[in-house]
Amino acid sequence: MTESAAESPGAFPDPTSGDPRLQRAWRRAFELDHPVEQLAPRLDVLDARLRMARGQVDEARALLERAMTTLAGVLDHDGLCLAKLALVELHSRTADFVQAEERAREALDIAARHGLRLREADAWVRLAQILRQVSRAGEFAHALDTAQHIVVETGYRRLAPVIASLRAGPSEEDSAQAPDDLDRDPPTAQALS
Repeated sequence: MTESAAESPGAFPDPTSGDPRLQRAWRRAFELDHPVEQLAPRLDVLDARLRMARGQVDEARALLERAMTTLAGVLDHDGLCLAKLALVELHSRTADFVQAEERAREALDIAARHGLRLREADAWVRLAQILRQVSRAGEFAHALDTAQHIVVETGYRRLAPVIASLRAGPSEEDSAQAPDDLDRDPPTAQALS
C-alpha cells in the first residue's frame, strides 16, 4: 500500500488503531485465504461500523457504498449482504426507516437467493426492528417468526436473545439490536466461493 493510500479517508484500516475489535477482525481476515479483492471491502464494512458507533455517519456511508460496489463486482454475496445490513443500521440511526427497510429487503433477497441462511436471519431481525419502529405490527410479527424459524432450523443461537427482547416489546431506549458482527468469525473460504 502506498503512503498516499494509507492517508486517504476510508483507506485500508490501520490494524494498530487501538480498537481491539478491529485488530481481532484484521487478524482473522488474514488467517483466511481470501483474495484481497474480498478482504479490503469487508474491512471497509468493519471500519464503517466503527465510524457509525463514533457518530461519523457520512464517512461510514461513503465506506459502505464503496464496499458494496467492490463486493458486487467480485460476487462476494455474503460480504454484500453484510454491507447492506450495515447500511440498514446506518439508516436506522438517522431515522430514515424507508431506506432502512429497502436495504433490509435487499439483504434478504441476496441472502435467500444465495442460501445464506444466517445472514437471512440477521436481515429478518433487522427488518423486524424497523417494522416495529414504524408500527407495522403484522409485518413485524411475520419477520420475527421467520427469523425465529431460521434460528431453530439452523441452530443459530446468537440471535435468540435479540429475538426474545423484540418479542418482549420495546424497551425504554429500544436498544435491542442484532449483535455486533465485528466479533463474529468471518465465513470460511469455502462459504465465499
